[in-house]
Amino acid sequence: MKKIFFILLIVMLSVPALAQTNFRDVTYKEAIVIARAEKKQVFIDFYTSWCGPCKMMMKNIFPLKEVGNYLNAKFVCIKIDAEKGEGPELAKRYKVKAYPTFVVIDPEEKVLMIKEGGDFDGKEFRLIDNHPQEPLYVDKGMDYYASRTFRDYDFTLTTTTTMGWVATWDYAQLVPSTYGKGFWSIPRNLQLKSYPEGLRLIQIPVPQLEMLRYNEVTCNRELAVGVNKVDFFTPSENSYELDLDFDVEKSNVFGVNLCVGNGRKVTISYDTDSYNLVIDRTNCTDARIPKFSRVEHAKVVPINGKLRLHLYVDKSSVELFANDGKDVFTFLTYPGVSQTGIELFALKPGTNFSFKGWMLKSVWF
Repeated sequence: MKKIFFILLIVMLSVPALAQTNFRDVTYKEAIVIARAEKKQVFIDFYTSWCGPCKMMMKNIFPLKEVGNYLNAKFVCIKIDAEKGEGPELAKRYKVKAYPTFVVIDPEEKVLMIKEGGDFDGKEFRLIDNHPQEPLYVDKGMDYYASRTFRDYDFTLTTTTTMGWVATWDYAQLVPSTYGKGFWSIPRNLQLKSYPEGLRLIQIPVPQLEMLRYNEVTCNRELAVGVNKVDFFTPSENSYELDLDFDVEKSNVFGVNLCVGNGRKVTISYDTDSYNLVIDRTNCTDARIPKFSRVEHAKVVPINGKLRLHLYVDKSSVELFANDGKDVFTFLTYPGVSQTGIELFALKPGTNFSFKGWMLKSVWF
């Protein structure tokens, strides 16, 4: 199958002629039925309306005579918008993470090939030079979708600000909110920053949020072994900001529990050996929300021997900015009103940390 795809890519260099690839106006299931009848395989082009490379493929590649002849002879070709209709479910099924993504299946729905878009050098389809081997997600949490950027008309602003929808379609309609489903994230300023591994997008909470702070608390000490209640910062409600700095030069597993109370909590843990940051919200709410009980994890590499966790805790969400916004995690929590406790924990001694905490005023003051 890999050889077949390389053949397809090689013919893309041929002189254009009007022989449009025949993308059939049928559903996924209908394409399967047609493929069985015609004894072909199914070629799926997963795209989105905003994807530039997807539009390039439609304009410059699929109209090529050789490409059309090859695809039409061997495949039942369909296009699937990954954000509409049956698209989101199918994209999840085939683990589509970037666009365009090309999937080939047989009439029994066995996957024969999954290939993400990239660069074509005339011989093979490959990632562009210095491209990460793994996807770089804007937000690595469980609930961040359809982000928007905002710019001014007179071009006087020096920042690019973004906000996203804090929700996930798996349960967006079922969350225990009384006004709307989901809500905007806090506004974040986007920047590009160079790291040893390459250029990366970072997100910094807008500095205007600092106007909401009050009752600052600071602390510097060594993490005690075990799980320990934070008794020097005791919010009466989940509306606060934390800025935590951990030394990670000594091997340890440590973290923070948020929204603690009534036997429930949200756990954020970090392993200094694997650089694995884990968010566990499997026991954070008494609300019955299908598919809500989840664990998320990602590799978060420390910077100069430090791990910084900058958190905004709201009544139904947490937004975590790790290492000055290089790694961002946004997720819903829906804790009970009495779940306001905070705990710190460590498996072994020897990890020093600094703690800053502020209560946050409502934006509606």
